[in-house]
Amino acid sequence: FQKMIIPTRLLSFVPSLIQSPPYYYGFKTMRSAAATRFVRHASTPDAAFESEESAIDKALREFFTDDSNFSTSGRVLSSFLKNCPVYTDGNDEILSDLPLLTKYFPPNNEEYQNSIDKDIFAALYSPPSECRGKTNKSSPVTQKRRGQSFKVHVAYQGEDFCGWQIQPDNDVPSIQQTLIDTLDPLLNAEIQKSIDIRVCGRTDAGVSAIGQVCRVRTIRKDVKELEIQQCINTSSFGSKSLSPSLGCVKVEEVSEKFHPTFDATQRGYAYMIDIEPLELLAKDICGKDISANQISISMNSLLKTIEGDELDYLALSFGKVKTQSTLCTLRRVRTCLVETSCGSKALCLELIGDRFLRRMVRILVATTLREALSLLIDGSGHISESRFENESTRLLELVKNGERRHSAKAASPNGLIFVGA
Repeated sequence: FQKMIIPTRLLSFVPSLIQSPPYYYGFKTMRSAAATRFVRHASTPDAAFESEESAIDKALREFFTDDSNFSTSGRVLSSFLKNCPVYTDGNDEILSDLPLLTKYFPPNNEEYQNSIDKDIFAALYSPPSECRGKTNKSSPVTQKRRGQSFKVHVAYQGEDFCGWQIQPDNDVPSIQQTLIDTLDPLLNAEIQKSIDIRVCGRTDAGVSAIGQVCRVRTIRKDVKELEIQQCINTSSFGSKSLSPSLGCVKVEEVSEKFHPTFDATQRGYAYMIDIEPLELLAKDICGKDISANQISISMNSLLKTIEGDELDYLALSFGKVKTQSTLCTLRRVRTCLVETSCGSKALCLELIGDRFLRRMVRILVATTLREALSLLIDGSGHISESRFENESTRLLELVKNGERRHSAKAASPNGLIFVGA
């Protein structure tokens, strides 16, 4: 593990040291400890050392591998996609089914009623039709142009794709390749080169979106915004006759200088966990009935300590990306309770930040839930404000410590939704 120069005369002593009974068990213990340190500092950040995994970490790992615990996010996406507008001759053709409305219930968080950037989650808690028509004039279209550039807002069901980025060796389609195959005939029919698509945030396999922001370019100068939207929403992935996996919410023509990654000043995510299995998990871990509201309050006591400050989130990320800083600012991070029109209830963690590292949201969710449940284990079942005040900095301390091995294993991608930017 460290380079050591061992004198030749000592090498002959090593076999006898190992075979000698007085030293054997001590040497074996030393070797096991070294192996433990090696595994915990393995190149793969999520490598688990099973023999040292705590009971609560094991329970969380098993919980996050069960996709049925995140059905609410799937229902929200299914309804959202079914109600993405299809434009025909300039008129809206909306399905007759009612959209899946989500009601917003903040637990004892009155101070958040007037919090910043509340509208970024409006699309999540209301029908897509209520969010259309809002345009961003920050990147006006210039008169002199070589072609056209469009900002395209798309929604997709993450479980039907292998992620955003093209993966040639994967049999499951990617969102990026699907959009290229869909829009190529419209935007680049005259040339063989595929269209160039840039995105605000590349999502992993299983992660969904209702407001992913892309930029597409074409050499044509006569393409209408509605043509792009209709092209996506009438494709095989966006077909209304089937269960759609991909939909276009809005299209805006923008300046050729617009870049969805570098022009984004903030991004919003939501992570939903079904309440019923969450409360069962809490009961198994804490040995008593714990309500989702108690869990939410416990999580918020931890999350408020990292809100608003620029921090190094290496400890809550999957490895360090070269040439990229790990400093991030979470402008808002909190949990709330939500209920859909069909009665599905979930705990929802909302995040708004200037940037997010790889798997940062999912590791943050799992780690915060772990620390929140540990705060409730020794209690009487009632919320102890004094205890929260004394121990609420444990998440902040974990972040500042910078050790990935102290964080929980990443939560399932199935509960995560990219809301917008």
